[in-house]
Amino acid sequence: MLVNQQVDEADRLTLQTPQKEELIVRPYDEADFQSIQEMERSVYPPPWPQDDLWSIDQLKSHVDVFSEGALCAEYDEDIVGTMTTLIVDELPDAQHTWEDITDHGYLSSSHNDLGDTLYVADLQVDPTYRELGIGKKLMRESYDLVRRLGLRRLVGAVRMPGYYKHEERLTPEEYVQEVLTGDLKDPVINFMLHCGRKPIKVVKDYLHDIKSGNNALLMEWRNPDFN
Repeated sequence: MLVNQQVDEADRLTLQTPQKEELIVRPYDEADFQSIQEMERSVYPPPWPQDDLWSIDQLKSHVDVFSEGALCAEYDEDIVGTMTTLIVDELPDAQHTWEDITDHGYLSSSHNDLGDTLYVADLQVDPTYRELGIGKKLMRESYDLVRRLGLRRLVGAVRMPGYYKHEERLTPEEYVQEVLTGDLKDPVINFMLHCGRKPIKVVKDYLHDIKSGNNALLMEWRNPDFN
């Protein structure tokens, strides 16, 4: 999802969200697992395959492998968002799948403490609470994590759920280009652009996702402090 570009002032302003003392971002732990699963069912109800949602074993592995990168957003004691990340080296800017890069959702064999890139395995926000700016807050916390760990960048392959409306006339790359020029809107790509992410490339057959045509857009945020 291609440019060695730092977040400019406009990006920083976009990332500002109203201060809400009830909204807390913190690492999740075993006590949160059931609440995370309940939230996931709200984010991805059927017909989304429910077997694709996090299992207890996967959530436990996230905490065991990289607890700093397993984040949740809590509002009035409810889990309203999560972001799961891992550190990778030799980032596969070339073709890769979600299953490969995340070790089938367990992270165990994919995470590398010596890597230079924070890879976003998953970002979810409870649709009931989207007006709280939870997604932006989670993104901001992940950028802070990149800085704190001295990593080079954050990368993630994001959904492009508006593509199915245009796939008969546009290739995935053409669709992304029209979103970038403002001719089309895509809720996920536009959100990431507003958070300072820059496109690298389309990754095909990344994840079973009918609305995205099984495509994802690889996008990055470069650490302005990295030397």
